Amino acid sequence: MISELTLRYNGIEKLISFSKDGKDNLPQIDYINAVFELTEKGKLILKNTYKEFAYFGAYRCSKSFSQQLAVFLICLLYPGTRAVYIRNSYDQLKDSVIKQFNDAFGELNSYEYAKSNRTITFKNGSTLIFRSFETDKGILSSEYDVVCVCQAEDITYDMFLQLLGRASGRVLGPKGILLVEGNPSAGWVKTRYKDATIRKLEEDAILFIEGQTSDNPFVTKEYCDSLVKNYPKFWLDRFFYGKWSSLEEMVFSEFKDDMIIDPVDPLNIPASYKKRNGLDYGWTNKSAIYRSYIDYEGNITLYDEFYENKTLPEDLAKWTNKYGDVSTVADHACKGLKMPTKDDENKTVWTEMERFGAKLIPCNKNQMGNIVLVNTLMKQGRFKITKNCVNGIREIKNWKWKKAKLGSTKNDSEKPVDKEDHLNDAMLYLIADLFGKHATDPVETAFKRSLAFKTQQKSKIDLASLS
Repeated sequence: MISELTLRYNGIEKLISFSKDGKDNLPQIDYINAVFELTEKGKLILKNTYKEFAYFGAYRCSKSFSQQLAVFLICLLYPGTRAVYIRNSYDQLKDSVIKQFNDAFGELNSYEYAKSNRTITFKNGSTLIFRSFETDKGILSSEYDVVCVCQAEDITYDMFLQLLGRASGRVLGPKGILLVEGNPSAGWVKTRYKDATIRKLEEDAILFIEGQTSDNPFVTKEYCDSLVKNYPKFWLDRFFYGKWSSLEEMVFSEFKDDMIIDPVDPLNIPASYKKRNGLDYGWTNKSAIYRSYIDYEGNITLYDEFYENKTLPEDLAKWTNKYGDVSTVADHACKGLKMPTKDDENKTVWTEMERFGAKLIPCNKNQMGNIVLVNTLMKQGRFKITKNCVNGIREIKNWKWKKAKLGSTKNDSEKPVDKEDHLNDAMLYLIADLFGKHATDPVETAFKRSLAFKTQQKSKIDLASLS
């Protein structure tokens, strides 16, 4: 049983351990022992049981490092190996995959890395190239002994099948090696690996390993406790526990009925509260608008909704400004929606709303990140919606994750159902603007507008004058 490896090259020794303080990372050990075996003379060689290795699970369960270790060892052990390491996004390939690989193995001086063409050349003649589908067009025109796919759920099934055909096995035998890793996802990866029977996997020579964050003995208890405390349920299930079961559940899995409160009088909302509208425009579909405010403790309340189709920009602008000069976060696609008449051919929905007094802010359309943000606020007890927002409550409760179909040319693994979600989009826009990465801290902003803050500041001035 391989539970640690000591790598030696050019007089440098590096210990790779899968255990710490008596605790083993069992999925990682199973993975490495499925790819490699030790001969009676202690020589490390490839096993011939499987040709496809899939390691899926939570963040920091060691699946990425295990894959990188596997391809490194194959290139090191088998001279002349030609390997490719693929991730869909170029930025993530450059900033995570390549950096992590060089940080882990570069110190051994067993290869040279050429940044210009993202190629590693081993001293034994093996090569490993790093490629992304975003920027590299020739990935599917070459043959490889080893194909590594990082975050496989990000690519389409059609791309995967083409990659499968690129693993030729010129050096490693009649078939090449395919190393696949990623997070639980409702796309083709779930169908191919998680939903497949053990018998089918064995017949196809596929190994499927699952892991969760707590499997990794090098992850601290404090880190795990922090995630459990702060992450929403569906995020924890997928990216901490490595579960696949929640993929078809509610998008807003942290929503509870006690978040629905009695209507509020807009005229009684303190002027110092931070207010924001969110708009998702439609014509045949509904135009959806929320009114919201943040109190002094940083809690957000959605207190009114607009939900109608075939509404003119003038009327939408008037609705947003009914209770004062409040900014509205809107889909910037409205800037490209031209008015339908000949006289208005140079006018857009966006410019028309602004002409009638709406203060519009372009939205952040990072849907997945915004969904996590809303769920986090819900989990922290900082989200409320009033009973009069009947359409919004219905949309929140009924929004589900989309079920992707095997063989689809479009990757729908990270998408909710695109149906009756207009108020949900409006909510995502305004909350991302208020609480997102580049937003001003709403708690601090609200406090600085409060009477308590002004009294505190006045006290400081008075004390200073007496000293």
